[in-house]
Amino acid sequence: MSYTFIPGLELNRKFFKLVVEELIAKKYPKLKYSCGLIGYGSDALGTDTAISMDHEWGPRLYLFLEENDIYLKKEIDAYLSKNLPLDFMGFPTNYFGTVNDGIRRMDSILGGPIFHHIDIISFETFLQNVLGSSDEIEEFSDYFAFTDQALLEVTNGELFRDDLDIESKRRKYRSIPRDVTRMKLASLWNLISSEEAFLGRNFDLGDLIGGKIIALRNLNHLMKICFCLENKFIPYSKWLSTLFWKLDISSKLKTLFDTIVVSNNGFEISNALVKAYSIVLEEQNKKKLTKEINLPIMNYYGRPYNVIFTENIVAELIKNITDVSVKNLDLSLISLLISNNGLDLTDSLHVSRKFVESNKI
Repeated sequence: MSYTFIPGLELNRKFFKLVVEELIAKKYPKLKYSCGLIGYGSDALGTDTAISMDHEWGPRLYLFLEENDIYLKKEIDAYLSKNLPLDFMGFPTNYFGTVNDGIRRMDSILGGPIFHHIDIISFETFLQNVLGSSDEIEEFSDYFAFTDQALLEVTNGELFRDDLDIESKRRKYRSIPRDVTRMKLASLWNLISSEEAFLGRNFDLGDLIGGKIIALRNLNHLMKICFCLENKFIPYSKWLSTLFWKLDISSKLKTLFDTIVVSNNGFEISNALVKAYSIVLEEQNKKKLTKEINLPIMNYYGRPYNVIFTENIVAELIKNITDVSVKNLDLSLISLLISNNGLDLTDSLHVSRKFVESNKI
């Protein structure tokens, strides 16, 4: 069956206000709870399209209870199964899931009870499921124990009702300390520094593919730097570019990025990339994370490859980190962790935590 797409956040804002909130008020008028669409999924991120409707999409919500009310979970679940309408705005409220993949999909039925997609949970359990820990961040270095994608899932989307003041907890995760930003930036500029001059050598040898691979890899690192500069978490690869174009800085880089992607001329690609470095560095200087860093475009030790020697940016950022827990992290290992591409570590919650604990020096 085909459905007319509307954004999931819009759909579920109405689903809560017009259906779920009224049902809960009728049965549990004194219950304190929070409810919204956050966490995983393109709908919570605001990147959903008609394609997204094929799974884990539709009238769905998180309903958060206080820990001492979680005993009501089964009762509320059964109440909603019995009393929810069969559809809302033309979308089924009933879902089916396969045994093998556990993915839920909208499924029209003629009568109840409804297998709904309202997950009833405490926020502490939600954090445990998404981050692998519900403990409050104690040291700045703890930020590196979580992937940016996981932190994005904790902080994205919208709460339509918030009796439990969950939003204040979400704000704490969004408040990224400046020393954490310095280390993330240093780790990304460190990756660029490692290959800054390599693409010129590839082009010099007529290896267009090799040069473009390096150019696009460094463009990818540069995009991640832009997320850090705008105090946003870096989404995993599926949504990195989509969300990049919503950043303020993106308009200043579009023409250069288009050249890097489309051109088959090594000189054009190299020049566009180094100009992009300079623009991003200029934006970084505005954040006053270090003293102003001015790096002219110049050749690489006499070779005809333009660079700005980004290792100087790395050194200045590291020098300005004052928090001991962050300063003691191994830069190279953090670079490896943050350069993860194409592998969504939110399903392997232990990896980042073990990585950080093992690289404290």
